[in-house]
Amino acid sequence: MVDEWRSSPAAILCSNVRVVYRGVIEMAKKATKAGIGRWSSVLSGRKTRILTQRPFWAICIAVALTVGGRAAWERNESSLVENPRFELAADNLYVSQQPTWVKTNVARSAFRTGDLAGKSLLDRGLVEQVNNAFSVQTWVRNVVEVRKSPQGVQVQVEYRRPIAMVEIQYEGAPRFQPVDVDGVLLPGNEFSQKETWNYIKIAVPDPVTQGLVHGTPWPDARVQKGAQLADYLRDNASELGVYRIQQVPTSEIGEEPLFELHLVNADRYICRRVLWGHAPGAEVSGEATPDSKLDALLEYANTHSDWILPGRQFDLNDFDFDVRNGNVMKASSKTLSAIEF
Repeated sequence: MVDEWRSSPAAILCSNVRVVYRGVIEMAKKATKAGIGRWSSVLSGRKTRILTQRPFWAICIAVALTVGGRAAWERNESSLVENPRFELAADNLYVSQQPTWVKTNVARSAFRTGDLAGKSLLDRGLVEQVNNAFSVQTWVRNVVEVRKSPQGVQVQVEYRRPIAMVEIQYEGAPRFQPVDVDGVLLPGNEFSQKETWNYIKIAVPDPVTQGLVHGTPWPDARVQKGAQLADYLRDNASELGVYRIQQVPTSEIGEEPLFELHLVNADRYICRRVLWGHAPGAEVSGEATPDSKLDALLEYANTHSDWILPGRQFDLNDFDFDVRNGNVMKASSKTLSAIEF
């Protein structure tokens, strides 16, 4: 084991540094004994013997070690970088713990797609390579930090969180595609039917699907706005009974979409339609803030036993409530053609 270390590139590098260090020390001793260069400068009437001062030689030693160490590194860099002892492997790549909703092994995927196997921990470009490998992973929203250490590489990432399921029609049957708060499409095959039910649904007429790619924003601004509203309602969705966020059918294409909320009862039947308005941050003049709307809904739901109706058959041709002005208003007489804003 000792012989193996003595012949290693790391040992050679250390040996070179020691040689430089000893050489500088020996030079300093000889120069001091011989009194070389006792030239002096007169400052404030006193002679200052520069070459015989300890701070001077300390600086010389530090500079020599730096220069010598760099020279030794440059001579041995290639052999050190190629040494198997310093290879990056799956067992010394440390990544932030995955949340429960991420089923894919993100670290393994990044290690494979980034071609990181066998990369040297001494490679000057390794941090950037690891960063790039994780940045393109579908479940990674942001690479916070990549740091090298003697033990390996530590990667801190922010994972994407599914917020809602976008409803689309595929071969005549409904399909659900998960998105995060930014409207970024996530892998739908990682969710069971039961897990799908636990997320708010987003429905827009004829959603754009051309150019739809995992890990990129849904190419339809209405879906992105719906995801923002779903994220805002997420913590209170169960209490309010929110099942779906749907674009109001009469909304004009190109305008900020109006949204309605569909409430579901214990039998999983939609029993209420609530006219919400625009997505958070997209309100128009005269429209209440999201907080005002939400507070009004929560108060009404907690004080009215008929907020969620039992049963299986409901007249959903019109809205039950309108909350756009910050109050829960009965809207049974309002028709879709009368909607303004």
